[in-house]
Amino acid sequence: MTERNIRTYDLSWSGIQIEIYHEADWFDDPKENYKIPHLQIESVSPAEAPLPMTETGDRSHFTPPDDIESAGGPVTS
Repeated sequence: MTERNIRTYDLSWSGIQIEIYHEADWFDDPKENYKIPHLQIESVSPAEAPLPMTETGDRSHFTPPDDIESAGGPVTS
């Protein structure tokens, strides 16, 4: 079994503390040279505070790696 590589980012937005988890190779098929990254966004303080992309304060999202790269990474300043 392969070891997972998940990076965690902490940030504050409009007074809400948010954690973002990014796993660049959630799905990795080296034979086809194909990867699917996973992003998990969670409001932690206040817990479950609504965010623009989720009313529940929690969002799981799979997206092509090029989308993350063109946005400047999983977290931009």
